[in-house]
Amino acid sequence: MNDGKLTKNFIACGRNAEQALTNMNNDWQYDFFEAIYVPHQLGLNVSQLDIDKLKRIEDVNLIVIDNEIDAIKRLMKYIDYLNKNHGGVEVIGIIIVDSVELPLSDELNNLHKELKTITSAAFLHVNQCQPKMIESLIAMYNHVSCGFAIACVEFSDIYSSLEAGYYFEASKITVTTVNELPLAVFQVFVNIRNVSIELGEAKGFSLVVTAKDDFSVDLFEACSAMLKGCINKDIDFVFNTNIQPSNEYSIHLGAVFNKSHNKKIMNKNELLDIPKFLR
Repeated sequence: MNDGKLTKNFIACGRNAEQALTNMNNDWQYDFFEAIYVPHQLGLNVSQLDIDKLKRIEDVNLIVIDNEIDAIKRLMKYIDYLNKNHGGVEVIGIIIVDSVELPLSDELNNLHKELKTITSAAFLHVNQCQPKMIESLIAMYNHVSCGFAIACVEFSDIYSSLEAGYYFEASKITVTTVNELPLAVFQVFVNIRNVSIELGEAKGFSLVVTAKDDFSVDLFEACSAMLKGCINKDIDFVFNTNIQPSNEYSIHLGAVFNKSHNKKIMNKNELLDIPKFLR
């Protein structure tokens, strides 16, 4: 168990990552979260307020970035600037998001390794997901040590579960009473299953419950048992709680798969099955 209240500073770089962080900044209702954006030009455009946030020893810093060469290089210049002019910042983890499935080039692979080295990040996590899902992916980490947690969950636990697959899907349901939460676990599982049928079996899950102080250990165990009953017993999942007096009752479930949602684009002639000599 822990009382949370750990502020997470998310550093965003890249169009999709920045938009997701902006959306989270507007939607997040649980506190203990700060959004920081890598400037497109260094020097005078670097915010001293952002640097002060990144240097607070009681906070943790994470990076969310598009899996694009330009975005990664811009972030590396920013880290280099902080190292040279402000004594550097400590980064606990890096979340890299692919909006489309492309083979990783040697240059991208090398940039991943270099980025992890210069930040000394404990983990570097790559998932493909639709842009609208990036906010949900970030939230899995943002809920860690946010409110009271019945079971202690570390950032490394989220990473271990979500690195089991490549493609990320998520679903959220809000209910009116605390006793509805176990059934809501089943409902979010069905939501994910329905949109990911062609992806096969999920390889890992991250479950988050937000609730008020009346969320009991019995309900915790009921929610856990519900998810266990839905999935293969060999599939890894992590279960985190964010309990605060003002919270709504909600279930957030993220899942990872080893296949992509990208589908083959059919030529219209193929669809019509027109003979070649008539095309």
